[in-house]
Amino acid sequence: MAPIYPVHKHDLETGAYLDANGKATTDPGEYIYDYEGTRLSNNGRDAIAETEFNQRELVRVNQTGHTYLTLTPVEGLNLTANYSINNIDYRRKVYENPYVGDGTAGPGRLNQMSTRTLTQTFNQLITYSKSIGNHNFDVLLGHENYSYKYEYLYGMKTQETVSGMYEFGNFVNISSLSSYTNTYKKEGYFGRINYDYAHKYYASLSYRHDGSSRFAKENRWGNFWSFGVGWRISEEAFMKDVKWVNNLKLRASYGETGNDNILDSDGDPDYYPYQTLYGLGYKNGSEAGAYFTVIANPSLKWETQISTDIALEFGLFDRLTGTIEYFKKDSKDLLFDVSQPASVGVTSIIQNIGKVTNSGVEIELDYNAFKNKDWSVSVGANATFVKNKIKNLPATMKENGYISGSKKWLEGKSIYEFWLRQWHGVDPQTGDGLYVADVSKYNQGNIGTGDGNITQSQFDEYKKTVVTIDGKELTNSYTYAKYDFSGSSIPDVYGGFNVRVSYKNFDLAAVFSYQLGGQILDTNYATMMSMTEFGYAQSPDLLKAWKQAGDITEVPRIDNSAAHTTNIGQSYSTRWLTSSDYLNLRSVTIGYQLPKTWLSKVMLKSARLNLTAENLFMLKARQGLNPMANYSGVTYNEYMPSRNITLGLNVSF
Repeated sequence: MAPIYPVHKHDLETGAYLDANGKATTDPGEYIYDYEGTRLSNNGRDAIAETEFNQRELVRVNQTGHTYLTLTPVEGLNLTANYSINNIDYRRKVYENPYVGDGTAGPGRLNQMSTRTLTQTFNQLITYSKSIGNHNFDVLLGHENYSYKYEYLYGMKTQETVSGMYEFGNFVNISSLSSYTNTYKKEGYFGRINYDYAHKYYASLSYRHDGSSRFAKENRWGNFWSFGVGWRISEEAFMKDVKWVNNLKLRASYGETGNDNILDSDGDPDYYPYQTLYGLGYKNGSEAGAYFTVIANPSLKWETQISTDIALEFGLFDRLTGTIEYFKKDSKDLLFDVSQPASVGVTSIIQNIGKVTNSGVEIELDYNAFKNKDWSVSVGANATFVKNKIKNLPATMKENGYISGSKKWLEGKSIYEFWLRQWHGVDPQTGDGLYVADVSKYNQGNIGTGDGNITQSQFDEYKKTVVTIDGKELTNSYTYAKYDFSGSSIPDVYGGFNVRVSYKNFDLAAVFSYQLGGQILDTNYATMMSMTEFGYAQSPDLLKAWKQAGDITEVPRIDNSAAHTTNIGQSYSTRWLTSSDYLNLRSVTIGYQLPKTWLSKVMLKSARLNLTAENLFMLKARQGLNPMANYSGVTYNEYMPSRNITLGLNVSF
């Protein structure tokens, strides 16, 4: 509800908002207070009244259980069985009144939703460990079964009979009634062997045979394996005299893992992508019928992730410890929801497509800077440098790539590179927003009837929008704007650092996180910079808008016409890209360990008082922007991390 609209009805002449009985009357969102006798927004809405008259009841019951049994028939051999169950029952009942808000169409309506989520995990493990001289090894064999079941029931009835009774029997018409059940099962057999010689040389080998109900029988099972080796160099005889080296270990690994996490076009889990699913409804006038909701893809199979790691671990001077690690992860047969032409009958089909590589370096360091009887000071930091590259796409996508929202997938590029209209700025003479024109498409040489060509009328319309500034052809219409790759949502580096200080019984710890070098498409800011109806929140940056010929500004003129609004607001372009760099103080903790001489008098072993503050500040490119939101690099009504202050006392008896 916009703040320009009142909570109560009032007289436009006197300003009075009390009725003849001296009681304030709710404004149901019908009174006209706007310019020229129209209410441009929030018709029929009053947030205060809806909060007062509506009813909402939410009940969530979470039940969790776990049991296990371990047998040791001989030394070193353990037989273990684990079983866990989690059941979540959720019920929601919402009543919407017949006077103001959504319930007026009923008049009055009630909806109820009930869900049940049941997950069960059962595994059996055999472990055996043995040491013979300097030879140490352990073996693991196991089996695991996981099951998931989700039940959903929803109903809505309208036309309330009497007030104050919030049950379906008090409502006349069934407006909606639906239910469904999703099930998912996963089973795996696995084994692992670890070996080391004198805690100096290490080797490991593992294997998994996994099956998923998301794939057809012929592709249901996948085989995945891995191995690793390690060498603790600091244990070698030639290192004994190198006293400043406390630890030096080189390790490497290579392995495969399977992924069956399939999401549909809405980002929700897809449990039956290999089957054809149907919906029932009135798709032919009033005649009931069945229609495709999912088209089967029985060839769908596991996505495989192949990981390679090489790392050096070290400890130096009894002060500095750290790890430097190179990693590479190749993901092949990617599970992706691929858009389809209208002739197919569905908007998208889950497919295995392409190969993507993530590679980079991780560095982690800890340094004990100072320590004596009373004081200790230490610092730590980590940094990750990562690159993403598309190595392979299906033949149908190799030439033109695949557009996914604000990104374009093309071999040799990153799946996180933006593909956007190229914003130029504001025409100082007219105040129009200007884009770089797509001259490679809209030129006289492309006029014709072949694929990719344009018609004469299209070219003529294009020329009407063209402005030439400094010899560069620009357009004031987003329709003719040039698309191009425009930076990446992956930062060049991200990580964190911390400081820890203690003095006698007091201690202080501060943790920071950061990232540098990425871009973010701030769609929230774009919405607030659009020309919208009265009563909607807008950015104060609109005050910088172009007003007269000669104005130099980055904000186009204020014009609420549909064409102008679409051109500069809702058409996403490089105008809305901003830096995703940030520095965040994630937490600060101050603690005090109460002296034992005090505690002995009250029969306590220990007691610690601590004060923790989270997200005290964040340095970033724009106020209100949350650059930590997601790796997609697009804001979707993201909130800033909440600031929390916690006071705690930990005691032990």
